[in-house]
Amino acid sequence: MKKVVDARGLPCPKPVVLAKRALEESAEVEVLVDSEVALSNLRRMALSMGASFEVVQGEGHAVVRLSRADACPASPAFGGKVLLVTSDSIGRGSDELGSVLMRTFFYALLEARPLPSKVIFVNFGVKLTTHEGQVLEHLRELERRGVEIISCGTCLDYLGLRDSLKVGSVGDMFSIAQALMEGEALVL
Repeated sequence: MKKVVDARGLPCPKPVVLAKRALEESAEVEVLVDSEVALSNLRRMALSMGASFEVVQGEGHAVVRLSRADACPASPAFGGKVLLVTSDSIGRGSDELGSVLMRTFFYALLEARPLPSKVIFVNFGVKLTTHEGQVLEHLRELERRGVEIISCGTCLDYLGLRDSLKVGSVGDMFSIAQALMEGEALVL
């Protein structure tokens, strides 16, 4: 049965997240969008999932028709990737924008496949795993799904946050270096 997702007016990455969830439940999905950004993001998602992609222009919006072949194998839950988070925001410039981007990234990561096997936090990144963290709910969900969350003990101590850790475990630099060498490391 075809699912219909009305993603008009929703900010990035919600149209893609909703469409991906719908495609996991149904082989045919129609997504209503009203922005070129959403249209472009849906096109990339379809390509990455091996799904067909067709656009029909409506009045003030587009209808994106997605379908997947049931024969497509599901991607594994975990990849060999290890994510190293070095800051509590993404990019340079506006701290406010960087914080928004970090929240959006971890929200989107919950929908990515495969998930990383580990997410390691160093330097100011450890703030995200403490009472100051802006993404705690997303990190708790990743941990619930089996992703190992590790915070650098030296960093927590330096920032006076060891007693504030709210998710994951404390790691030392040797175990962090070992994890990075064993997996495909991605730095955020």
